[in-house]
Amino acid sequence: MLKAVFLDIDGTLLPRSLEQWFVPFLVWRGYRRPASMASEYSRRLLSGAATSWFDLKLLYLSGVPLATVEEWAEECWEAVIRRRLFRGMSVVVQRLRERSVRLVLLSGSPMFLAERVGRHFGVNELICAEPEMVDGLLTGALVRPHPRGIRKRQEAERWLVAHKLAASEAGAIGDHWDDRFLLALVGAPLVVQPGRRLRVMARRQAWPVVERPDDVQETNGVLEAYLRATSAQARGDSR
Repeated sequence: MLKAVFLDIDGTLLPRSLEQWFVPFLVWRGYRRPASMASEYSRRLLSGAATSWFDLKLLYLSGVPLATVEEWAEECWEAVIRRRLFRGMSVVVQRLRERSVRLVLLSGSPMFLAERVGRHFGVNELICAEPEMVDGLLTGALVRPHPRGIRKRQEAERWLVAHKLAASEAGAIGDHWDDRFLLALVGAPLVVQPGRRLRVMARRQAWPVVERPDDVQETNGVLEAYLRATSAQARGDSR
C-alpha cells in the first residue's frame, strides 16, 4: 500500500524553478538590483569567502531580514507563482491527499518559497534548502547542502527510517535526471515531462510518465494506472 510520496517541485509541480520566478520578480519590483547582486557575487568569489555553491546559493538575499524575504516570497507567490502550477499535477496531489497518502516536498528550493507550495497543497512535511542566518539576516549561504541528486535519496532514506516505513511503501514524483537516485529507491516512482536520459531510464524500468502535466485528463489517466499498479504490488507483497 502506498503510504508516502516524495514530491519534487521545480519542473514537476510547475514548469520552471521557484527561483526562476522569484529573482526576476525581485528585480522587477526594484527590491534587488542586478548590478549590486553581480558585484556581491564577484566580491565573494575573489575574496575566497565562498568555497562552494552552497555559500552562494542565496547570495542575492545577503543581508536581508528573514521577515522581509518572507514578505517578498508571499507577494511573488500571489502575483506570479501560484498561477503557474501545473493543473494536472495539482489534481494528482489532491487525489493522493484524498487517499491519505503522506506527502513530503523534497526539493532544493529555498524553504521560504517551498513553504508556499506546501501550504497550497496541504503537504505534511518539507525537506528543502534552509537559509543560513546571523542575527536575523540571511548570509546568502545555506545551513547545509540542499537536497539534490544522491543527497535527495539520502534525505528520503532518513525520513523513511524515522517514520518506520519501507521504501517499497513509498512513491516519488520527479522530472530531472538528478531525481533518478530517489526514483530508483522507492516502490512507486512517477516521472514528469522527463529529459532524454531520464526518459530512457523510465522506459527501461517501466516507470509511468506524465508527458503533459498541465493536461488534467492525461495526468488523471496516468495516476489511475499508477495507483492500480501500487495496489497490485501491495497485494503481491502481502501474499
